[in-house]
Amino acid sequence: MKEKELRKLTRKQLLELLLVQTERAEKLEEELKEKEALLKNRQLTELEAGNIADASLRLNGVFEAAQAAAEQYLENIMSKSSNVEEKAEAIITEAKKKAENMIAEAEIKCYEREQRSEIRLKEINDKITRLRAVCSEFNSMFIDNNEKI
Repeated sequence: MKEKELRKLTRKQLLELLLVQTERAEKLEEELKEKEALLKNRQLTELEAGNIADASLRLNGVFEAAQAAAEQYLENIMSKSSNVEEKAEAIITEAKKKAENMIAEAEIKCYEREQRSEIRLKEINDKITRLRAVCSEFNSMFIDNNEKI
C-alpha cells in the first residue's frame, strides 16, 4: 500500500493490517526454521552416507526388503485367491443342490396336479356319459311319444 492509502486507514484498520503482517512474518519464520532443519538434516545425511559405494550398499538393502515385501504380498494374494475359489465352488455346489431340490419338488407337484387332473377328467367324462345316456333315453321316449301320436 502507498503511504497516502495508509494515512486514510483508521486505527482499527491499521491494527488489523499490523496483525495480519505479524502473522505472516511468524509464518515465514516458521517456514525458514523448517527449511533450515531440512537442510541441516540433509547435510547430516550426506555426511552419514559417506561415499557412493556406501550409499549403494544401503540402497541394495532397501531393494532387497522391497523385493521380500513384494513376494510376501504375492503369496498372500495367491493364498486369498485359492480361498476365494474354494468358497466359490462351495457356493456353486450349494446352489446346484438347491436347484435340484426345487426341480424335484416342482416335478412332484406337477405329477400330483396331473393325477388330480386325470381324476377330474374321468369324473367329467363319466358325467358326460351319464348325460348322453339320459339324453338318449329322453330322445327315445320323445320318438316313442311322437309315433303314438
